[in-house]
This record gives sequence, C-alpha cells and structure tokens, in this order.
Amino acid sequence: MIQHQPANTPTKICSHKDCNKPLPATVEYFYPDPAKKDGLSYYCRTCSKLTASRNGKARRRAAALRRKVENPNPVPAGYKKCSSCKMILQATSEFFTKRSASADGFGYWCKSCVRGYQNDRYHRGTPSLQLPAQLPDQPLQQAPGPVANAPY
Repeated sequence: MIQHQPANTPTKICSHKDCNKPLPATVEYFYPDPAKKDGLSYYCRTCSKLTASRNGKARRRAAALRRKVENPNPVPAGYKKCSSCKMILQATSEFFTKRSASADGFGYWCKSCVRGYQNDRYHRGTPSLQLPAQLPDQPLQQAPGPVANAPY
C-alpha cells in the first residue's frame, strides 16, 4: 500500500472489533461499497479478508459436521437408499430406475416411489367428476366472453 497520502485525505476508522485503526478513506484501504454513505465498506481490506477466510472455514467445518451426523449408518455395498422413502434396497434395476448421470447408474428414488409420484402427478390435474350434493336453485349465468362462433 502507498505510505504517502495527501494531507487533506479524510480518515476512516475500521469497524472491526480487533482493528479500530484510523486509515485514509480511500479504495486502497477500504473496499468500495455503493450502499454505504461514504461509498466504502466498514472494515479495512485486511480485516475483510480475515473475516471472509474465517467465515469460509467455519462454513466448511459446519458442513463437514453435518455430513458426519447425517450418515451415521452407512449403506452396505451393493445396496442403495431411496431418498424419498429412506428404504435400503438392492441397487439393481429391479428396485431402481436406470440413470446414466448418476455415479452408480441408478436413480435416486426407488421404482415404487417414482410410480407413486407419477400417479399422483397425473391425477392431480384431473378435475373431479362428482356432482355437488345439491344443485343451486338459480341457473348458472354465463360469464361474458367471446362469442361461441367467432372466427378466431
């Protein structure tokens, strides 16, 4: 960093709890941040880098702990766990659909879960054909709209 600054350069104090140094309020010492009043971040560049690296390490450490906790019972070789019903089944085309993009060549859901999902999805959009228990006293009025025999 440049050591010599003009005498009229305003100073800014780094807001980091461990730093609190008065530094020249320039982009050489603070990252630009258009959302801030003075256009510079609260932390100096050094503290910003330290904070980012600490936060990244903490995130990676937490993710590693979650991975260890989520998989306490490993699946035996030759078997696969369905991510929908959580059943452990043989990793064969009898129980899982084929999926070439997957590492083991099988899909994430077992065939029965896929079948159930597709069946629900197919029937979800079908309107019910049951009539209401009691018909209304007044006839239904036709909503205003295009003419039935319109050329378009």
